[in-house]
Amino acid sequence: LIEPPTNYRSIEYVVITPSRVICHPPVIVQCSRLYRNYPDVRFVLVAFRDEQNQLLHNKDLFDRVKEVLENGFEVNGIKFYFLLSNPSQMRDQRAVFMQVSDTDSHVDVLNEIRARILGKTVLNSEIKFLSRVGLFSTSDIPMLQIEQSSVVEINDLRSQNNQILTDGSGKLSHSLSREVSAKLGSNFSAFQIRLAGYKGVLTVANEEDVDFVNTNLNCCKIIVRPSMKKMDWTDSSLNIVSTPTYEPFFINHTFINLITSLRDPVGDWNVEPTIRVLHSQALINYGSIFTDVKLANNSLHTHLFNYSNDIKHNFDVRTEPYFLSLLRCMYSFNVKSLISKARIPLENGGLFMGIPDPIGVLDEGEIFIQFESKGNSQIIEGPVILYKHPCLHPGDLLSPFAVNMAELKHLRNVVVFPIRGASLPASTSGGDLDGDLYAVVWESSLIPPQYSLHPALDYNEIAIRGQAQLKTTHKTPLLNDSENIQQRLSEAYCDVVSNDSPGAW
Repeated sequence: LIEPPTNYRSIEYVVITPSRVICHPPVIVQCSRLYRNYPDVRFVLVAFRDEQNQLLHNKDLFDRVKEVLENGFEVNGIKFYFLLSNPSQMRDQRAVFMQVSDTDSHVDVLNEIRARILGKTVLNSEIKFLSRVGLFSTSDIPMLQIEQSSVVEINDLRSQNNQILTDGSGKLSHSLSREVSAKLGSNFSAFQIRLAGYKGVLTVANEEDVDFVNTNLNCCKIIVRPSMKKMDWTDSSLNIVSTPTYEPFFINHTFINLITSLRDPVGDWNVEPTIRVLHSQALINYGSIFTDVKLANNSLHTHLFNYSNDIKHNFDVRTEPYFLSLLRCMYSFNVKSLISKARIPLENGGLFMGIPDPIGVLDEGEIFIQFESKGNSQIIEGPVILYKHPCLHPGDLLSPFAVNMAELKHLRNVVVFPIRGASLPASTSGGDLDGDLYAVVWESSLIPPQYSLHPALDYNEIAIRGQAQLKTTHKTPLLNDSENIQQRLSEAYCDVVSNDSPGAW
């Protein structure tokens, strides 16, 4: 067998349906701290599907999921038990199981790993427990060993109504960022990281950054905040989860429903004709790959990793059978997405990782966006629409003002939020700054007038109400509840997964 690349591992893969346990060939996955710290443990990646190998969309089928999560499953006399699942795995209805021998108590073995991950952190909320332990299985790239003296924790910045303006965000020294960027092969303005028990985004700071100056420590290379700390894991490795890049924007049903719900009482603004025009233009553009050789080559280059210039110089991909079949597949996929999801590409829009203003130059209601696309750099100016997916409330659509700030021009492919006034990220779907992506649209015909915008929903108040309800039931900390921990976690997993698609039931 061919050895997986560096920082990748072969993991056994099993699909569990209501009536079957289907063993698939092993899959190659990017390593996480879980796999690196337990190289000899036999992990299995489990996907829950219906009999057509589709995501589960029937609540009655979750009895089977709960039973497997609680009691494990057996293959060829070998028992496997549920260990953890991170948020992205839960969205895809997956989970990580591990083999436990018959001579051991499976709960004790599972809890030994979970306890090591959490350290001294005590949790009695099943949802929070799954989220915290699941962080350990996030795919990442180990970069550098960081001395404890190089990491300094400072307070979060808060608004007048006590919203955290720096939720999940810290800073990285310019010198250390150069080391990390050299290893990654490119320069970045921020890094989504895992460091010991901290999770979030580190923004690259200038040499004269006031927070580094105020630490009075020459050895300080990383500044973290309390909102970033999720557990007491003591590993000193700096791990990179992702880096900010410009991602193209697509209109979808959710956006259309919300933007059309902003009725203009005056009647001067109507967005529906614009959306119909964009929809028709997208259909025309998708079909143009069969007539325009440049568009055909661009489409293949976008979808194929190793598409080289030699191909477009030596073949007419519109007539060569193999590449023509690929073009047909791309056309079919795009048209199906257009019909089923209203997935309309929009040139004047993008997805960006959010970070707080590192030097405090933005005023309330302002943002800064500079991005690179096709080798060109562009700074957005003027009113924009901003929201975080999933957005389900009309107030999730915000309309801040994008400004050009010379002091922030070293930041690229990110959306910079102000640290004055109310928190913009928290006002759209209760977002934060620990790696969340925000959709930004600067297409003028799609931007509603200010007076038609809906007031933002107070997600902080909803969260406080939810926490108050949880406190009415005094639960035993999960790691102290060996008899019921698997049952409690399986019920929480099923609740999260079954409620992940509003309206699908």
